[in-house]
Amino acid sequence: MAADQWKTAFLQVCLHSDFQPLTELLSQDHQSSGINEASIDWEGVFLTPLFVASLLRLEDQLPQLVAAGADPNVHCFYAGLFCSPLHGAALRGDATVVEALLAAGGDLFAEAEASAVDGEEETLAHTLMGLHALHVLVAKDIYSEEVYRLLMRRGLRLSSCCLQRRGGEIPGLLLPRLLGNQHATEDRLDVLLREEVQLIIRSAGLAHELNEFLEVVSALRRDHDVAYRCARDIDFPIAEPEPESSQSSGRNEEPPTALLFAAQAGRCEAVRLLLYAGADATRSMRRALAVDDRRMMVLQAQAVQLAVLRSDLVMVEQLLFFDISPDLTCSAKVFGSGGPDRDQEPCEEWTGLSLLHLVVLSRSFDLVEPLKQMGCRLEAMAQQHLPDGTVTQAMALTRNVNSHSSRSSL
Repeated sequence: MAADQWKTAFLQVCLHSDFQPLTELLSQDHQSSGINEASIDWEGVFLTPLFVASLLRLEDQLPQLVAAGADPNVHCFYAGLFCSPLHGAALRGDATVVEALLAAGGDLFAEAEASAVDGEEETLAHTLMGLHALHVLVAKDIYSEEVYRLLMRRGLRLSSCCLQRRGGEIPGLLLPRLLGNQHATEDRLDVLLREEVQLIIRSAGLAHELNEFLEVVSALRRDHDVAYRCARDIDFPIAEPEPESSQSSGRNEEPPTALLFAAQAGRCEAVRLLLYAGADATRSMRRALAVDDRRMMVLQAQAVQLAVLRSDLVMVEQLLFFDISPDLTCSAKVFGSGGPDRDQEPCEEWTGLSLLHLVVLSRSFDLVEPLKQMGCRLEAMAQQHLPDGTVTQAMALTRNVNSHSSRSSL
């Protein structure tokens, strides 16, 4: 019987590290070898050969099984779920096997379904369906950060919804609360949500994914007292704070918000959606800019200033439409070739840097005329402060403002 042959081969691997029987089976015609039948009695459940191989961490044999005809997406009953080998590997916290299964053709978006043992009282956990691998981890109260981050980077989202068998959707972010989790808790998932927001903003399907995320967050804010910071404040930090010595010139700065991250990444659609969701366009972050080969300027910049530094006229227009003043200014510190690390003191400081000053600093002279039309003033003055107490006034442009030969007094 094929199932007995497969089980014997896998036991030889487990007990004696003998791969010969498995190799011989893999060389046979898969149509007669039961390679896609859930017939191997393994740990009290019936599994396919590829499912067993994934549980045994035989990642090198997974491609051979697929080449021999194994389907990496055949579902089996395992751990109270009707699920794929990918779900099983995730439940065991095995990132290496998860990677191998995905490389072998495993479906990242494969859906699992919970099942109840006969005679067991049915709870919410038994009625869940439409569970991708992240949902399964949360539903089973398993927190394996490495596997979570891997699945998120591949495209799964904690914020997406699963289903109930009796009807209705449940946001994945509500599962810890509804199931009384002790390990995969809201506090732990909250840390991962920072990366999820970054991944969504960078994704190809940005508008759809970000809209879904913002809708889920809005519902959580309205209907539930959850621990997720994004439900309390759309401007929650989405990155770890930088070390105090890193480009901070001695100050412990706040990490960027989603809006600042989107502006820095040049994701105009994300900026628009976040602004409509209520994001604060006056928040700021540090931005380092090379002045020349010997000097580095570190600015405290808002979203519109980041857009100017990126020469992103569409984003600038969008932000100014949301009542950002065209007279907005920022400050900056300039450091020598050693940069702002190692507690180096700045060699000069600037205040009152207008959007047009930033145009000159970023050499984005094509933005001069559009910014003038949006209300930016050529006569705006910035102040240069030197260590000896000298203060110098500086206009952004002195003449020929309509050409690339515009002269700067910076």
